[in-house]
Amino acid sequence: MQGNLGRGKLVRALYRLGRQNASGILTVTPTGSRRGEVFVLRRGAVVVADGELARRALVQRLVRLVALDGVALEFEGGVTAYPPGTQHQVPLATWARAHLEQQLDNTLADALVRQLAGVR
Repeated sequence: MQGNLGRGKLVRALYRLGRQNASGILTVTPTGSRRGEVFVLRRGAVVVADGELARRALVQRLVRLVALDGVALEFEGGVTAYPPGTQHQVPLATWARAHLEQQLDNTLADALVRQLAGVR
């Protein structure tokens, strides 16, 4: 899987990879950049280092990437190599759904605040 994705399309692609239980190497390169972010996928989840701090850093990387106007996506499937040791994973489909729901909740909350701001 390869391609250039516009704003809002990366989160869809991540959701699909999660739902398909994809395993392999995912590289996401911001438009105009030479260096991309590399993720190891195992059965639809991103493999992370041990600890909550590493998990939070991964989520922040994903949030930053899906907010960009354009990215190049390259997925090399079928690669089963992954870091040795305990497996800590962030499921992509679950993360993508939560991310989209949070955006909707924030949008509705902002609209409600604007509406209530006019009420005395």
